Amino acid sequence: MKKFFLLAVMAVLTALPMSKAEAQNWGVGLVGGFDYGLQVKKYMGANNLDFRGHLHNSGFQVAGLYEWNYGLGSGFTLYYGVGAGLGAWNGDGDSDMAFGLDIEGIVGVEWKIPSVPLALSLDYRPAFEILPTTGFYAKGFAFGVKYLF
Repeated sequence: MKKFFLLAVMAVLTALPMSKAEAQNWGVGLVGGFDYGLQVKKYMGANNLDFRGHLHNSGFQVAGLYEWNYGLGSGFTLYYGVGAGLGAWNGDGDSDMAFGLDIEGIVGVEWKIPSVPLALSLDYRPAFEILPTTGFYAKGFAFGVKYLF
């Protein structure tokens, strides 16, 4: 599955134009750390929409986050936000399937590399699980690489 995601991202990156003169309102890339997966980010000035699809353990999760930005200078941006995640994974038995719903927070820093359409990010995304049980889920840090277009 990791190879599939890597090949999919590489295919998208090679198909996109590499012109720096165009507005860079979108970012597509890979995130890794506690979870690994794909990220699509819509840049909207002072705010972002951040969509992620992650594989972890024996399942997957999709999440959508609304983020606020604070420019730090030299291409660095601090971002923080909230959103929700929905996941599915193998349950206790071999044929059992479990579903989950959570409310997520995010805080991180992103660096848009000057003169190339790439951004690097490091963020922390804790969650409060609503289903199937309730409780705080610390998750962990994630590193991301995005192509900007």
